[in-house]
Amino acid sequence: MNDLLTAQLTIPFSCQKHAKIVYETLRVDQEPRKNLIKREISLNPSSVTVAWWAKESRILRVSVQSIIDHIHSILTTIHQFE
Repeated sequence: MNDLLTAQLTIPFSCQKHAKIVYETLRVDQEPRKNLIKREISLNPSSVTVAWWAKESRILRVSVQSIIDHIHSILTTIHQFE
């Protein structure tokens, strides 16, 4: 993958438990177009970092927006059960 576009997003959480729940939920989802985009997710004590490398800006934008939407859904679910 030459001339890749990159993005990185770090999301802080109020506690390690929430960061771990988000990380464990996100890490199982694979990118559907593995030949056009690569995504790495890492867990820090109370934050989750997502990094992307993509060949096309549209695919990068869609993947970033998808992760943000997914995190929003996860947090909404967490807060409903607390």
